[in-house]
Amino acid sequence: MAFPEGFVEEVRRAADIVRVISDHVPLKKMGSSWKGLCPFHEEKTPSFNVRQEPAVFHCFGCGEGGDVFKFLMLREKMSFPEALETLARQFGVPVPEGRFEPGPDRREREALLALLEEAATHFTRTLQTAPGQVAREYLLGRGFASETLERIRAGAARDSWDDLLGALRGRYSATALEKAGLALPRKSGEGHYDRFRNRAVFPILNEGGKVVAFGARSLDGSEPKYLNSPESPVYHKGRVLYGLSWAKDAIRREKRVVLMEGYLDVARALECGVEEAVATCGTALTPSHGRLLRRFAETICVNFDQDEAGQRAARKSLEVLLGEGLRVRVVELPEGHDPDSFLKAEGGEAYRRRLAEAPEALEWLMRQAEQAHDVGTPEGKARFLAALLPALVRVESPVERSAWLTRAVERGGLDEAAAREELRRALGGRGTGGAGVAEAARRAPAPRKARALMPAERWLLALLVTGADGTDEALAELRESDIDGLRAEPLLRAAKALWRREKPVTMASLAGEVDDDDARRLLSEIAVEGVPREGLSATECVKEIQRQPLKARMAEVQKRLQGAKGESLEALLNEKTRLVREIAGL
Repeated sequence: MAFPEGFVEEVRRAADIVRVISDHVPLKKMGSSWKGLCPFHEEKTPSFNVRQEPAVFHCFGCGEGGDVFKFLMLREKMSFPEALETLARQFGVPVPEGRFEPGPDRREREALLALLEEAATHFTRTLQTAPGQVAREYLLGRGFASETLERIRAGAARDSWDDLLGALRGRYSATALEKAGLALPRKSGEGHYDRFRNRAVFPILNEGGKVVAFGARSLDGSEPKYLNSPESPVYHKGRVLYGLSWAKDAIRREKRVVLMEGYLDVARALECGVEEAVATCGTALTPSHGRLLRRFAETICVNFDQDEAGQRAARKSLEVLLGEGLRVRVVELPEGHDPDSFLKAEGGEAYRRRLAEAPEALEWLMRQAEQAHDVGTPEGKARFLAALLPALVRVESPVERSAWLTRAVERGGLDEAAAREELRRALGGRGTGGAGVAEAARRAPAPRKARALMPAERWLLALLVTGADGTDEALAELRESDIDGLRAEPLLRAAKALWRREKPVTMASLAGEVDDDDARRLLSEIAVEGVPREGLSATECVKEIQRQPLKARMAEVQKRLQGAKGESLEALLNEKTRLVREIAGL
């Protein structure tokens, strides 16, 4: 059975978050909190804050934050149960007898991870023996150093239908290997066979360094050239990036990610000292990948193959990354080169110069569109703009988006008013122009509108997580309609839900109630800042939240009154009187 909730709360109360974090980060007391250099990204000016009540940390530089358990999980790559037991023993809280017994889902995950680790060890061992000679010669023949192959844990699957099955027989069932993506059932229905045969094998690690899947390259010309593990309970292609587990420190140091296509591209980059490189795992880049990358850096340098398929994948990836608010550049290599071949031929320093010269995504797309379409013709102009719209609509800043459009108008010799109308349609999803514009509009999400956080929202949440008096009454008065559209909507809805269930609203309970990373970051930020001044009332915060839409409507009515006449004037005056009463009533 899992640890009882009472035990978790006892450890949470006993664990001194300042003491725990001080073991990893030098902290200095500043007012009601402690500050230091963030251990999760490189910085020169401290932006990492820790508070004892509520017990929370938050970095205003990279956005990481949470409670004492989250700190250990991030810093020491622990699971929650491991962090819980570690803190219990450190602060003298007796661990319940029987220790942690995970539920069935977690037991399955842990068993699969153990199986995948053994499989990786077997493949690595095979690479160094006679059955791995072909794979070994292939990898060494491509110029990789043995140290690089050891670092990426490269291995070999021998030319056999049941080598791995036989090696793990007695410890793991064939059904378990099938669930892990390592074996397939025979068509006859009798028995299984190895998925990976006669291939060079590359373990795929999750962010925490656990083997979750494999990619494998054919050694005899058989198709597919690259074969990847299917998804499993521990592996979701859209959420894992090859190389991230060892690239994290370099990413934080360089303040960028280099995104490549292949496992060997990343291996070559690692060997040449470009350690901030990662790759997708045989799948298209997803928004989940984008959000994962955003946790580590704001700048992404995309370097896919120079062939048509690689460039098409690059364009799709740019749209995803721009849609996640990232700064995106495109690395340009000489014709005929991919990252692996260029790094091997020219070395790491030459590649870093290419990174420094990489144009921004929209600039690169404009060059591509200019080469592909004759902007001297009306049709060419339309196609030129249509090629840019899918990326333009994903640029988060309206000012930046407008500036790029102006540049596109100049480069393509477009009519500015017509181009802005096409962009407006694409942004609104109402494209009625050419097929390219309509497709851009259909695929483009509405631009993200990061609403400003009202002081009343911030203060209310700060009062809630500090357990201030009057919060129950305030939550009783807070209506669902009051919360709609607020920046803190997920957190306030979670607080309201906890209150309805008569559960305490705390930093921990709110964090456990929301599944949105941005909401959790906002929560830790507010909690670490604390209540700005004494005497704040939670109920008054709610009233101010309720007043805001009324004040906004009042401003709109006042503006419309200036030119109103007759019945319209009378209606507006009546509405103004009603709004004055409602605002006064609050």
